[in-house]
Amino acid sequence: MFMSVEEEESWRKSRRRKDNHNIIERRRRYNINDRIKELGSLLPPSVPSDLKQNKGSILKATVEYIKELKRDQQKLHNLEERQTLMNSKRQKLLFRIFQLELKLKLYGLIEDSNDFRTKKKKSKKRFTDIEAVVEGLCKQNINQGLLIKEKIMPKK
Repeated sequence: MFMSVEEEESWRKSRRRKDNHNIIERRRRYNINDRIKELGSLLPPSVPSDLKQNKGSILKATVEYIKELKRDQQKLHNLEERQTLMNSKRQKLLFRIFQLELKLKLYGLIEDSNDFRTKKKKSKKRFTDIEAVVEGLCKQNINQGLLIKEKIMPKK
């Protein structure tokens, strides 16, 4: 098999290109295989070991696990929103209790929140005056509560 110098040079160039391409392709395959093995090692122990044996099952188990994590993350987000809403309702109810206790004290019905004895003298204060006092005290209480909340949980 005799080739001319030009044909031989052409063949060598072609061979070099193929060899370079093969090397690049081999690196790519090794990289993919390494990442798939890494995914297999990241799967939780609850995944059966027979699913960690081949690439296809590793990828399938990984996809299922990621979907499960996303569902759990959504549930957590929903629970956090619900907890925030419940805390808000709780604060409103505590505030309403505070208002009602103040009104009871100002009307002279109780001495403090634990004592429900009625007074013998009727209060001579007008309803509008009592409402104004309650509103003023409530505003003070809100401002103090916000200051305390900011000290405890500073804004991000």
